[in-house]
Amino acid sequence: MRNKSYIMVNDLATTAYMMINRHLEEFTLVSNQKDIFWYKNKRFTLKVTINHTQSKGDNECYKVKGILIVEDRNKNQRKLSFAGNCSW
Repeated sequence: MRNKSYIMVNDLATTAYMMINRHLEEFTLVSNQKDIFWYKNKRFTLKVTINHTQSKGDNECYKVKGILIVEDRNKNQRKLSFAGNCSW
């Protein structure tokens, strides 16, 4: 996995998308426990851990911070901090 930029989005947990090495990867939710979500596709596993949430004043939008861990089939890992928004 190259040391480039990553973008990750999900649809309230069932499907996630992430740009890895300039390719859009689609992931399916395998499991979740509280604020930890595990996704998988044929090439990678993705673990999303949400460490902090902060309400923006209404209950439909939150600022979130956490850790993404991407691992390929050869057990190469990349651990990335993230900050973003969660809303519906």
